[in-house]
Amino acid sequence: MMAEDLPNIRIDELQKIALTMRNSATNLFRLLENLLEWSRMEQGLIPYNPVLIRLRSFVEESLTSMDETAKMKGIEITADIPDDLEIYADNNQVQTVLRNLISNAVKFTPGDGKINILAKADGNKSVEISVRDTGIGMSPPMVENLFRLDANMTRKGTAGEPSSGLGLILCKEFVEKQGGKIWVKSEEGKGSTFYIQVPGGMTYNNVVQSVADTPPPVETSD
Repeated sequence: MMAEDLPNIRIDELQKIALTMRNSATNLFRLLENLLEWSRMEQGLIPYNPVLIRLRSFVEESLTSMDETAKMKGIEITADIPDDLEIYADNNQVQTVLRNLISNAVKFTPGDGKINILAKADGNKSVEISVRDTGIGMSPPMVENLFRLDANMTRKGTAGEPSSGLGLILCKEFVEKQGGKIWVKSEEGKGSTFYIQVPGGMTYNNVVQSVADTPPPVETSD
């Protein structure tokens, strides 16, 4: 439309076309990114480098990529995460998990909806992170088959956004690679809550302390 009739397009129509183009490009980019990650994962080419991560700033960084899309749909995103809460995980892999979960929440939540990200220490060695939305929810069969590659659980978002279902497969693989687990609670028409449990900062501290407390080997002479 822009190429063929640009001089006759009103500014409001031009803006609408530009927004559609941007959304399409963003959705395509995320799909290709997930395909590339999945392909590298299947070939065993993704390294695992766990580090201490300050969770609050990490989540805020993940939210920046979804902020504009959420605003366009009138969705409010809030995060309730203690400032000192830490996890021990691979930076890139957990970033992929959070980005996919937040993206899905925005995709399947209608306008003026709400998304809340909550994190808390779950015992001394793990942290539980949840992404809760007020979206369209899922039926029990969808929930049961959500993390299966051989089950076709794709459906369009509330604004017609495409969905491959591959993002959640990546989430499961990456969370389990951290030694954690992922699950979901959902009800049609009442939203969904995705939970992930990953090692907390205490895990790293305990390992470091254990190494520090280990006495050096005793040298013996022949």
